[in-house]
Amino acid sequence: MCSSTLYHQLLAEMPLNALRRVRGLSRKALADMLHAQQPSIAKMEGRTDMY
Repeated sequence: MCSSTLYHQLLAEMPLNALRRVRGLSRKALADMLHAQQPSIAKMEGRTDMY
């Protein structure tokens, strides 16, 4: 498996909160980017059935 494929596979498996933190985004900033409410982001991050 090439490193690019592995990178994309690992990235796809990361939880939303980990991706958000790696990008240095607050829940509010992510919510603004997605045109959503901050509590919706918190709820999505807490869901385990999404992964």
